[in-house]
Amino acid sequence: AALIAANFPDCRISMLRRFQAEIPGMEYAVNVAAIDERMLEVRQWDLIKGRFIDLRDMRACERNAVITAAMSNLRGWEIGQVVSIKNEPFTIVGIISHGSEALETEGADSLLSVAEKTVFVPLTASKLWLNPNQVDYYNIDTIFVRVPEKADFRSTLLSTQRVLTGPYERADRFSWVTPEALLR
Repeated sequence: AALIAANFPDCRISMLRRFQAEIPGMEYAVNVAAIDERMLEVRQWDLIKGRFIDLRDMRACERNAVITAAMSNLRGWEIGQVVSIKNEPFTIVGIISHGSEALETEGADSLLSVAEKTVFVPLTASKLWLNPNQVDYYNIDTIFVRVPEKADFRSTLLSTQRVLTGPYERADRFSWVTPEALLR
């Protein structure tokens, strides 16, 4: 993601890593999306209360969380409440809506969706429950790239693939989901 961001400064780049977590008082595991501070800008969800995860949260590994309106309605959670995620206390600082660019439904492609019932935490906070010796410690599940409206999407996509192929030879590890693929 850093390589893409460095080579495409006009694009907006964001990362996501998914977890499942048992939350006290809930009968099923909850979706936890560990994200960076650019996710709201890239995905363009509606912030309906509070604030989103920001750079300070990322740098300080803050135990702050943003929830979806569906989670707020389901649990009665509001700004300022504390929720336990993977045995760590997180304070709810924001609520997002599944408005016009909806958070995808539970059955949507799991590479792109985070589902309506999701708790968002800073990507850096996931180190609270990950072991640095784990093979997947540095993994992320999805990189989102928002190409500027005036840019040539096809050219940017090909250039991005070329950058990741270069000496790194990692482009083949990715599934590339484009607007055309979504329309099909």
